[in-house]
Amino acid sequence: MTTLHGEDSRYISDILDFFFGASPEVITSEYASLASRLIYESVETSLAWDLVSDPPGFVPDSSWILSEAVRKFWHEYGREKIREAIRLAVAEKYQADFDRLSGGQ
Repeated sequence: MTTLHGEDSRYISDILDFFFGASPEVITSEYASLASRLIYESVETSLAWDLVSDPPGFVPDSSWILSEAVRKFWHEYGREKIREAIRLAVAEKYQADFDRLSGGQ
């Protein structure tokens, strides 16, 4: 488990806060992987693939979420393209994962 710092940490924290209304103080690679699944499923559901690249092997992970293309999508379009219904559905699906990670700190 790697701890992220600086811009990477703030970026992942911003995504987690968007979906769950909270983010942990310490952002790890496990949180980055969770953020990756959140964005991947949201983009897939919102049909916004023309705005972001596919993850390698079609499996979202921390390297995909930290890529420049996905960062650009998040900063320029994320909140606009991920509708509230999608955000709520995806957050609910991954709430247990977030709680499990948050309980370990």
